[in-house]
Amino acid sequence: MTTTKRTPVASRALLDRQVSEADLQAAVLDLAKRLNYLVYHVYDSRKSGPDKGFPDALLARDGRVLAFEFKRERGVVSLAQHEWIYHLSAGGQIECYILRPHDLSSGRIEAILKGEEKAA
Repeated sequence: MTTTKRTPVASRALLDRQVSEADLQAAVLDLAKRLNYLVYHVYDSRKSGPDKGFPDALLARDGRVLAFEFKRERGVVSLAQHEWIYHLSAGGQIECYILRPHDLSSGRIEAILKGEEKAA
């Protein structure tokens, strides 16, 4: 019998696909609070009306404002979510990110929160 050895990257990708949006959100907001961000979490913007598509969370610290949309690894960003992200980021004052589990496991989210990576 032969066994195949999984690479750490392949194993991480498998684990990332199992992370729910709620779990990702909880982990990121906990990290943000530990880094002294003020955090506003939108509880459900899927409803119709003016809030439809609004990012899941807004964070602020020291003049920096970030908008986060959390998605499962294969989650789809809706047109309404794209519109909000576009308009919020257009002036260059709000950094907008669509975040997925691999962004957390790779350390990207921590880099974003520490200001080591900024939205393009």
